[in-house]
Amino acid sequence: MPKPMKPEYRACRTTRHWMETFIPGPGEYRGPDWGHTIALLCVRCGMQRFVTIDSLGNISTSRYIAPPDYKLPADEVPTNGELRIALLRDQRKTEREGARRRNGKRAS
Repeated sequence: MPKPMKPEYRACRTTRHWMETFIPGPGEYRGPDWGHTIALLCVRCGMQRFVTIDSLGNISTSRYIAPPDYKLPADEVPTNGELRIALLRDQRKTEREGARRRNGKRAS
């Protein structure tokens, strides 16, 4: 059985990251001194990606900076199937909670 992980991490590992551009703060990684670096931040889990584009338009470097507890030891990484099943459980739980809230509001 895979180690428990935050639902947002599970969602990103299953359906990929939801990235938006951002501007790194002072002292944070900004990419190499050549080319043009685009900083991307996953709004769901906090993963950062830095993509450097060279003068020919090619992606020359791509660096990821993971949230502190995102990475897992190789023997603890769940399979894609395990991730999907857990994601479905999370989704069903969220749907049940939403239904309870809606039903509770109607009863008031």
